[in-house]
Amino acid sequence: MVKAVYFDLDGTLLNVSRRFHRALNTARVSEGAAEMDWDEFERRYGKDVLTEQVPAERHGHFWRLFLEEFSHKPEPHLGEPFPGVTDALDELRRRGLRTAVITNRASKSDAVRSELSQMGMEDHFDVVLSQGDFNFQRGDFATDLSLYSKESMIHHASGELGLEPAGVAFVGDLITDIVSSRKAGCRLSVGVLTGGMNRQGLESAGAHHVLDSAAQILEILDRLSRA
Repeated sequence: MVKAVYFDLDGTLLNVSRRFHRALNTARVSEGAAEMDWDEFERRYGKDVLTEQVPAERHGHFWRLFLEEFSHKPEPHLGEPFPGVTDALDELRRRGLRTAVITNRASKSDAVRSELSQMGMEDHFDVVLSQGDFNFQRGDFATDLSLYSKESMIHHASGELGLEPAGVAFVGDLITDIVSSRKAGCRLSVGVLTGGMNRQGLESAGAHHVLDSAAQILEILDRLSRA
C-alpha cells in the first residue's frame, strides 16, 4: 500500500524552464561560451547538448556553476506549478497520504520552503529536503551520477515520517530520480515527461510508470487501489 508520495521539484512539480535558461546562460558565459537564445534552448532542452562550446574537461565545473546560480537566486516569477499539480496535491492531502519534496538544489530547505510559500504551495508538504541541507563532496558533476542521487534523502524523509520506502511512490523527471528511488526500495518509481526527458530513457532506467504530468499520479494510485 502506498502511504506517501515524494516528489522531485524542478521539472516535476514546477515549470522552471525560464529560470533554467537564465542560469544556463550565466554558466555558459562564465565558461566563455555564447549565450543560447530561448528558441534554441527549447529545441535542445533534454537532448544533452547544452554544454556545446564548453570544453569537455570543464563540464563538471560548468554544471557546478549552473547549480549554484540556479539554486541561490530565488526567482519565483520564473517558475510556476505545472497545470493540475496543486489540485492533485490537495487531493493527496484529502486522502490522508503523506507528501514530501526532495530536490537536488544546492540551497537549504528553508529557502525552498520560502519559495514554495510564495507560490502558495508550502502547506502541501510534510517534509521538504534539499541537497543543500546535507554535507556531501561535490565532485565531477559531468560524470559522477552519484552526486545527483536522492537515495539517502528518500531514507531521511521516510525516517522523519515514520515510514519505510516500501510504502512510498516517488515521482521525478530525471533518470537519476528513477534510479535513486529504485535503489531506495520505493514501492513505485514514477517518471514524468515535463522535464524534457523522453519516455524511453525513463522506462530504461526502471520507471514503473511514465506520465505526462505529476498531476496524473492520482490515476496510478486509483488503479493500484482497485488491483
